[in-house]
Amino acid sequence: MAELDRLAVRWERRASVHAVELDGEAVVYDSPSGRLHVLNPSATLVWKCLDGAVTGAELAIELSEAFEVDREAMERQIADVLTTLVAEDLIVRAPDH
Repeated sequence: MAELDRLAVRWERRASVHAVELDGEAVVYDSPSGRLHVLNPSATLVWKCLDGAVTGAELAIELSEAFEVDREAMERQIADVLTTLVAEDLIVRAPDH
């Protein structure tokens, strides 16, 4: 899947993954692999929004308006985070309603 195509998908955190936030960064434990991941504050914000309710593109619109930044730049940043989270198998496509 192309990086920007990930924006059209509603994503949710994998059920087997657990996270806590420490000093603005998420520490994510992937129980099947036994791996720990530390997300920077920007990735942590995206992580917390991945509940299956909005697409990556909708999230980019909301965050670009909230932080008053260019929407296309926000889309690229969110696509980068989604690409990493998918590659690490930490998120999955949310089921269709």
